[in-house]
Amino acid sequence: MTPARISCLALSLVIVSASTTTAGVILDRQPHNTGGPSADTAYLDGFGDLGWQEVAEDFALPQQSIINRIDWWGFYGSSFGGGTTPPISDEVFRIRIYSARVSDGFPGAVIHEEYHTNPMRTLTGRNVSSNSAFPERKYRADLTTPIALEANTTFWLNITQIGAPESKFRWEYSLTPPAHDFAFLDNFSTDWELAGAVSGLAFQLYDVPEPGSMSFFAVIAMFGFSVNSKRAHGNYFCRRQNHAVTDRRISSRSP
Repeated sequence: MTPARISCLALSLVIVSASTTTAGVILDRQPHNTGGPSADTAYLDGFGDLGWQEVAEDFALPQQSIINRIDWWGFYGSSFGGGTTPPISDEVFRIRIYSARVSDGFPGAVIHEEYHTNPMRTLTGRNVSSNSAFPERKYRADLTTPIALEANTTFWLNITQIGAPESKFRWEYSLTPPAHDFAFLDNFSTDWELAGAVSGLAFQLYDVPEPGSMSFFAVIAMFGFSVNSKRAHGNYFCRRQNHAVTDRRISSRSP
């Protein structure tokens, strides 16, 4: 393999490595497996009636970030009714990020919305106790379109299972400081209001990291290697040319 091809291959590997750098957790609210509110647009209550409820958690980031992945924890069902397993067919989650209303701080305008069908869902091996034991699950959604969020600004995260009345999804509690409450909206209310809980909701936000310095210097190194390879190849070509001229001169003097 020629030096130029080796240089191109090495540079390609560096670029691929830089492009696949994993995101980092920018906000971490770990689950507290004692329960959680319903977060579902259609479920059957203990009387067999169809109900719905959405919940939202407020947050602020310590620095300006581009969010490209969201994890959250939850479970299914309750001691008062609702399926305790995931939907029989596809499971669809809607993810929304709201700005905060100036008037009262509750969820205001939707600034980002995505639907994710069958996001990654993993059993954690723990149970959530809410009068009964329910298997805890962790979910992950890589955003189709990353969203840039300003630092020290209040936003609200809303994650809701869409449809599937046979399954009642519940978003798990979190006691990660600082102490805060979550907001809810259901078929009995007309606007967002606080739940009056002493816990928030469990989720993680990931940001797109800055290009690593190692990747930057690796690219520079590959560039230098490429230039030196070209010079070496050029010198080798010149030596071959000079050698050929000498051979012709010798041949012209031969009898």
